[in-house]
Amino acid sequence: MVFVPVALNYDRVLEDRFLIAADQSGVRRFRPPLGSVLRGLGSHLWKRITWRFREFGTATVSFGDPLSLGAFIATATNAPVEAVAAELMRRVSAVVPVLPVPLVARCLRSGLQLTKLGLCAAVQVMLDQLHGQGIPLPRRDAEQIVADALTLLRERQVIVDGPDGIRIVAGEEPLIAYYANSVAHHFERMEVSSER
Repeated sequence: MVFVPVALNYDRVLEDRFLIAADQSGVRRFRPPLGSVLRGLGSHLWKRITWRFREFGTATVSFGDPLSLGAFIATATNAPVEAVAAELMRRVSAVVPVLPVPLVARCLRSGLQLTKLGLCAAVQVMLDQLHGQGIPLPRRDAEQIVADALTLLRERQVIVDGPDGIRIVAGEEPLIAYYANSVAHHFERMEVSSER
């Protein structure tokens, strides 16, 4: 038996606010209120009918190194089920795609009010750090990445432009953290390896 690790990432998860609310409440069920679902569906249909709908952003899938169960079990000394699960999760996390919204969210989460130019510079630094590590990266330059992400975040009214730069709207920090966290492990792994 061979497992093929599959990693997905999105610029926008339609149920993100429900997932965040479930996490904050500690109730791990995904049960959005019917009224919210109907309002969201109606709003989406209205945008489509009036030609004001924009895309949800990028969704990307990537595949990690396959894991042969027989070969792996032969090397596992104890707790083979836990060892297989841990190894599969390691392989999945290693290939989670990096997308525009998560990159920009990571910059915004720093707490600094950055201008668009500052965001472009910060995103370019992150892309340079990740380059050559086998992590799927966006196929566009930093300026286009920032422009795409800001368009999506502004449309959702998660960020605003101020005199000192772009900032997160009060109360939207958990949403920014949600997207930033999808790529945070790539940078944490680099920090750990640089400390050694």
